[in-house]
Amino acid sequence: IRLEACGGRSPLKLVIAGGTNVGKSTLYNRIVGEPISAMSPLARFTKSAVLFVHAEAHPETVPAEFLPGYPREVSGEDARPVGGSPGDAEGRPTLHCRLHRRDAWREVHLLDSPDIDSTFARNLSTAEDIFFLADGVLFVTTPEKYNDEICVHYMKRVSQYGKRLWV
Repeated sequence: IRLEACGGRSPLKLVIAGGTNVGKSTLYNRIVGEPISAMSPLARFTKSAVLFVHAEAHPETVPAEFLPGYPREVSGEDARPVGGSPGDAEGRPTLHCRLHRRDAWREVHLLDSPDIDSTFARNLSTAEDIFFLADGVLFVTTPEKYNDEICVHYMKRVSQYGKRLWV
């Protein structure tokens, strides 16, 4: 994915989104080459945003762009996978920021999203917040879900809002 594909904006805010249990976190980890986002066969496991961000673009320097009001947990490259926790003590979803120093990813902020079809209001709200933050969406689906009404509606919204879409 080239920056030009999203209008050249830098850094590119790229979100991995999709329905329940389609493999979003698995793809996220595969793309970055290490387990960053926690995975589980349990439905609705990812409850928070997981951001893969270059250490020189530290998330506290862009609070308006990155989910204002979300408590932040910042970790380095040796941290355990994150994202399955229910949030902070007040029940707010967390923005988990995994810092890295990979030059190839310097201009991309990659986010893992909760399910767009979650039955949990907080997960759905987080997925919606991440949607509006995104420049582009990597939409993950399965043969069973690709024509699901919620998934089709989501992909249409991506186009209506002028975001790039990869499926």
